[in-house]
Amino acid sequence: MSTALPPRIKAFRQNILLNISHKPNARSELEVKHLPELLIVFVNWAYRFVPPRPRSVSFEPDFFKQPHVAYHGAALAALANAVERGDDLQPYLSTRLLGKPGFVRRSGAKGAAVKGMAWQDGQGHAWDKDSCLNNYDLHHLHLGAVTDHGRHVARSSEVAFIRFSRDHARFVHIGSHDFHSETLGEAVAKANARQGLILKGIRPPRPGDDWSEEERRQVENAGLATTRQVGDELVLAARQVSSGDSIRVVRHVSHIKSCLHQIDARLDDPFYANELFVNALKQVPAQPDFEWRMRFTDLMLCEAKTEQMIIIAPGLA
Repeated sequence: MSTALPPRIKAFRQNILLNISHKPNARSELEVKHLPELLIVFVNWAYRFVPPRPRSVSFEPDFFKQPHVAYHGAALAALANAVERGDDLQPYLSTRLLGKPGFVRRSGAKGAAVKGMAWQDGQGHAWDKDSCLNNYDLHHLHLGAVTDHGRHVARSSEVAFIRFSRDHARFVHIGSHDFHSETLGEAVAKANARQGLILKGIRPPRPGDDWSEEERRQVENAGLATTRQVGDELVLAARQVSSGDSIRVVRHVSHIKSCLHQIDARLDDPFYANELFVNALKQVPAQPDFEWRMRFTDLMLCEAKTEQMIIIAPGLA
């Protein structure tokens, strides 16, 4: 699938392929994917981690009204401080995250694909998907005390649902691991309404005509977007595409693809390449050796001789 690619992009595709964690029986399915498909798999997996970087912190207006906040007050303060300092947040994430494959073969009769969040590994687990992240753009972090030499915090019955950007973290909700709970869905809808994700000109359904929570769960698991009513407005709640991936992931991969092809074609022009690095306050050697790399969800251009890197397409968090 990479024969028509320019050499640097072809090498980049191979590196992406090697760095996608997968079960042995999934290798052949990965190898035939085109670069954009591979990037969606990779970014979908890499997005589950939170790059360590200082961020400002804020809370949804209703956050402190939730019943579990008082009990977890000290842990929430510690987590917020860790976010602001730019600590590695891996200890707060799932202990199984590093061990889970980023890609599994699609189950179904005679290899038929199963779309959306119902993708499974044949044992009832959608290992390569995080429905909370893909539906709501929320990471879920545990609130226990640090244990096991700092490798992870103790698992807690309730988790904090946080929306990360590159320089900010918004605490949206605290609740159970039920990613389809009504309270989580309502908190997400209110947060989305404040972000302007309102469907203007569309009236909310009449009482009794809206989806039940079970119907909404089935729709979201099928890889479809859902809505919720906030006041008199209809608001986007779950936002994903039919593959089950976050719409942000798909858009980001499209941007990466454009950057690769637009910039790679000009990298052999020494004036253009030098200008890229000079603008980032860096210098390149007389005969540079450029490579494309991913750092979490950032697209990076690396000068391999000096290991200097610049961000070409900033990532999702």
